[in-house]
Amino acid sequence: MAFYGNHKHTLDAKNRLFIPAKFREGLGDSFILYSPKDQDCLYIYNEKDWEEISEEVIAIGDVDMQRYIFDDALSVEPDKQGRITVKAEFCKRVGLKKEVIVAGVGKRVEIWDAEKREAAMERAAARRDTFPKIHF
Repeated sequence: MAFYGNHKHTLDAKNRLFIPAKFREGLGDSFILYSPKDQDCLYIYNEKDWEEISEEVIAIGDVDMQRYIFDDALSVEPDKQGRITVKAEFCKRVGLKKEVIVAGVGKRVEIWDAEKREAAMERAAARRDTFPKIHF
């Protein structure tokens, strides 16, 4: 399943965030929340896609790399209202404040601070002429 579109939501005082039903359908009952150290957003993967990533990382055989990647991943399950709790450390790392964008990006969902997402989209738009050409 490809994830696409974006939704504006609010991160509450307990770091709970609503994940849209359309995304939850493709993510499953539990999924992986990942905080890459070199990005300004969080990634969400369904368990199948995360398993493929994990197998690739493990196959490389670099224990330091495994520690670096797997340390920043955790399994989450939405509550009955469709919310997940985002670790405070993850919120701090990517600068999540109150206004948040939950966006589909192909095989993953991203969680962004709304202002940072706007800046990232402006950067992308500025270089759109360099994107590989596709036909659709």
